[in-house]
Amino acid sequence: MAGILVFGECTQGAVRARSREAVTLGRQLAAATGQELHGALTGPAGVMAAAGQFDSGFASLTVIEDARFDHYLAVHHVAAARGLIAQLQPSIIQIGRAHV
Repeated sequence: MAGILVFGECTQGAVRARSREAVTLGRQLAAATGQELHGALTGPAGVMAAAGQFDSGFASLTVIEDARFDHYLAVHHVAAARGLIAQLQPSIIQIGRAHV
């Protein structure tokens, strides 16, 4: 499945601003390429409640809720991303994290 996959991050029950910016860019890329836009939101317990802040009419939205996201460690985010990328096989990946 081709498409654009936008990763977002939730902390303390709110979607991070960088994640919302990534959605905006993802929408622009989807419009320019004619591809579907998919979303993935990661965060600790409570991320499901924040999913509405992130969902922007994605063709699909995957919410990955895990206590390991309480404290940022790249290894946990990379593991979650790998699994979803393998499943969706997007042609473009947009990540809202400015520094890793």
